Amino acid sequence: MSQTNKINIHAGHRQRLKNKASNFGLSAFNDHEVLELMLTYVIPQKDTNPLAHTLLNEFGSLYKVFEASELDLLKVNGVGKETARYIKFIGLLFDRVEKDKRSAYKNRKILRSTKQCVDYFLSNYGVSDTEHCYFICLDEQHALIKTIEYEGFDKLLVRVDLNDLVNRVSKLNAKEVVMVHTHPHGSVTPSEEDIKSTCLIFKRLFYLNIMLKAHLIFNESTHYSMDKEIQDYYRYLVELEAELSQKNNTNINQIIKTNRAE
Repeated sequence: MSQTNKINIHAGHRQRLKNKASNFGLSAFNDHEVLELMLTYVIPQKDTNPLAHTLLNEFGSLYKVFEASELDLLKVNGVGKETARYIKFIGLLFDRVEKDKRSAYKNRKILRSTKQCVDYFLSNYGVSDTEHCYFICLDEQHALIKTIEYEGFDKLLVRVDLNDLVNRVSKLNAKEVVMVHTHPHGSVTPSEEDIKSTCLIFKRLFYLNIMLKAHLIFNESTHYSMDKEIQDYYRYLVELEAELSQKNNTNINQIIKTNRAE
């Protein structure tokens, strides 16, 4: 068989590595595969697998490869100046990102209590002439992720698209949500519509394992926290789940449709 008719077993190997990383992340890679993939971006049209193994054998671990100096990297057979610089740059980039993560963790805003949520809202938003609704999204450690804002289309009314809200909260990987809305020039006592909306939002988030932690209503001079209403509805859903767990072939969504929040 002629040389030109032989099958190249390495054809498409680089693209397969890239696809694997995109689909499964680096947790699906061995250490040498991580290096092999990284080297494809600095060494064109060459099998980077042997060099990846050589680097690991020389320095002992993936971590130590990226900690190595450019001078030590250049001593490795197959590593040129640009490759050494690239590997060192990646190592420095890792250090920079880790430092940034530690700084962000240290400076994160913790909103564990209702008072902290009230102070955060008043310090950053406050009550304007137009009714607004805010959803303060928190992680599992009560740290602020982001605040989602909906502005009223007139001075008295704000509408929240429930599907849009759930989609945005889910994408943030929030574990807790604090709902805040304003009643400019009005009473902070929740209306029937406020209670109904709170229950609907609580229910949708509850079945996504996201807790509506509080609902605060503000006007220019005071605020009201719907703690009792939320606790009552939470107990209602827990009791409903307990009842349903004793029944077979019962669709909880069908029963939920008949509850007092609809």
